[in-house]
Amino acid sequence: NGGWEEGFWLLEDVLNPEIGGGVTWDDILTDNFVYPINSCAQAVDILDKREVGDPDMVRDGKKSASDPLINLATHLLAAQLNFGAGACTTQGVLDAALAAEALLDEYNFDGTAGLVPKKNRDDATLANELAGYLDQYNNGEFCGSTMP
Repeated sequence: NGGWEEGFWLLEDVLNPEIGGGVTWDDILTDNFVYPINSCAQAVDILDKREVGDPDMVRDGKKSASDPLINLATHLLAAQLNFGAGACTTQGVLDAALAAEALLDEYNFDGTAGLVPKKNRDDATLANELAGYLDQYNNGEFCGSTMP
């Protein structure tokens, strides 16, 4: 169909820094942790709400859909893939994506579940709220005449 040059994007196109810009959850806070998402297998695990194990193997991690950070990572990555493919954005969506990345960075999210302490309900609630907002964006809610 002409590939990305004709508007037909593949996951590997967006993850390629030279084509779609790639995706790296950068160190927003003051530590040195950076989490690059540089393989389709790794991205598929995140999008499927699975813990990421060996980045060269697809679906080797257990399903962790109820984990707030895994859920947030899914919707953040989907939004960033949409950004990389040239989808519309709003300032609210960009702000939510930045807040999501900052929250993941706070816990040095590395694709595994169980990082949000059970006693930190505020962060779990924030993760779920941001995930819901980004999910709405990923489903086309915030572009066009229905933009909040």
